[in-house]
Amino acid sequence: MKESDNNTNLDTRYETLRSYSFDRHQRVFMETFSEHEDSCTDWSEIHNHWIDLYRSIAEVYESDYLSTQFLIHRYLELYRNLRWIATSVFSGAYDSAMRDLRFILEDICQAVFIDGNHQDLSIDEKYGKTDGQERLRGSRLISKLRLNDTHRDVIKGLYNELNDYVHPSQRLLMESISDPKVVFFYNRSWYEDVLSLHTRTGDAVFSLVLSQFLNASSIFLEKPHVESSLIEMSMDLTLSIGK
Repeated sequence: MKESDNNTNLDTRYETLRSYSFDRHQRVFMETFSEHEDSCTDWSEIHNHWIDLYRSIAEVYESDYLSTQFLIHRYLELYRNLRWIATSVFSGAYDSAMRDLRFILEDICQAVFIDGNHQDLSIDEKYGKTDGQERLRGSRLISKLRLNDTHRDVIKGLYNELNDYVHPSQRLLMESISDPKVVFFYNRSWYEDVLSLHTRTGDAVFSLVLSQFLNASSIFLEKPHVESSLIEMSMDLTLSIGK
């Protein structure tokens, strides 16, 4: 790239920032919705299943027991992050959505690990295990989970893929050179990537939660439209745990 091109690129970025206004969010939202109206239900399906899964667990397990399970606390708390991901995507903040997906996956893995290895601790003490030098992260954490090899490998592969999107990558940087992205924008390719990863992360989370509350699996799958929806979205991890 010539130096003059670099200067033009910087000038374009500066002018884009200078002219930025908050109604940009609304314009991106409307553009995204008009381009992907048919897939909007895919986002809400994950949200609905998130709630249905908790309801299924609560129908089987005593509330006193659930209150001691760190996984349940984090599962409910992370619903906020899940909702924010859809807001980010429809606002054109794809990188933010990717980071939240990785955070949700790692957080759920951590909760599964803490409940499995510190069953006698109080819920406050379990929260305390998320800090300090003994905390496990990333692939090392996933390797410690008590899962079958296939289940563990799929989740580890998904986590590594999310890392490729979250950390600065050649793809991200090269796209930035050709099309400066210093404000919120609509991009079909990024939208489709996040939607796919959103579905796969949902599948991983549901399968991890069900693996810890197996007695709720049949109730979850028997709820109206759940099993057919999971099949349509190819959520094979969840379906395999539920069978």
